[in-house]
Amino acid sequence: AWISLCLMACNTDNEDNYEATNNSICFMANETRAIADISNIQDEGFKVWGGFGTTTVFNGENIVLGSDNSHTTDKKWTFNTYNFYAVYPSVNQLKKSIPASVADSCGLTADGKLKGYLPNTQTVTRSDRTVRDYVFDPNMDYAYMVAKEAYKIPKLDASGKPIDGQDVSIDLNFSSVVTALKFTIKPGEIGLTNEDEGISTIKVTDLTLYSKDGAELCGAFKCDFSKDKPTFETNNAYSGFSQIAMKLGEDGCTLSNESGSITTTFFLLPIEGGYTKGDLMLRIHYYVGDVPQYMTAR
Repeated sequence: AWISLCLMACNTDNEDNYEATNNSICFMANETRAIADISNIQDEGFKVWGGFGTTTVFNGENIVLGSDNSHTTDKKWTFNTYNFYAVYPSVNQLKKSIPASVADSCGLTADGKLKGYLPNTQTVTRSDRTVRDYVFDPNMDYAYMVAKEAYKIPKLDASGKPIDGQDVSIDLNFSSVVTALKFTIKPGEIGLTNEDEGISTIKVTDLTLYSKDGAELCGAFKCDFSKDKPTFETNNAYSGFSQIAMKLGEDGCTLSNESGSITTTFFLLPIEGGYTKGDLMLRIHYYVGDVPQYMTAR
C-alpha cells in the first residue's frame, strides 16, 4: 500500500555547484493506492524531514496541498543528494483525535524513529446510508504512513530543463505503518439473531476488539523505518491497550435475521507475520428490545 507524492524543481538555474539554485522545492500529489487517499493528504497534510549531508532543510514542516494537489515551499534545491522522510498524518491533525499532549510527542525522533499513538477507543463515521447495510469509514488520523527517498537534482540548462533528460521530479512512496483490520458482520450468519428463539431484530451499538493472549493492539509506539523492514517498539504498562473499543454511531445499527450487515475498520499495531485467525476476538454489544447483551466472535 502506498501513496505517491512528487517533489519537483520549479523556476530555472543552470549552475552546477552547491549553492542554492532558483529552483523551489515543490510537493505534488500523484496516484494513490494506500489506506489514506489523495483527499486525506490534500485536506490534512503531512510532515516532512530532509536535507543533505549535515544540513537540515526540512525539520518536521507541515505540508498542506492546495486544490491542485501541489505545495511550493520557500526552500531551494542545491546539487546535493537529499534524503527525505515524510509522515502522515501531521501532528496538527492528530490533535483532533488524541490528547494534544500525546500528539505533541508524535513525529520523527532525532534517532530516525517514528513515534505514534493508537488510542484504545477509535471513532468511525457512517458513510453508507442504505436501509439494510451499515458501512463505517475509519478515522484516518490513525492511518500512520511513512515515506523515505534519496534524490539528487540533475544538471539543468538555461531554461531550467535537465540537460541529460532526467526527470526533475521525485516520487515519495508512502507505506502503511499500522495494520488496518476491515471486516463485515452479518448477524444471521453468526447467530446474533435466531427466529427459533423469537429473536428476529437486534440493535448493535458497540464493538470491542480483544487480543486473545493479552498482546498490545494499540497505545504508544516507535517504528524504525530506516531499515528495509521496519521494526517496532512499544512500552505500554496499561493493560487496556490489549483491546480497542468502537461506538457505532449515536443510534446504533438495527439489523434483522434476513438482511443487514455492518462493515467497519480497526487500526492496530502490526505483529511479526501478521494476524491470523484466532489471534483476535470481537465482542459485539447489542440490544434485544431493551435488554443489553453481547456475544464474542473469533
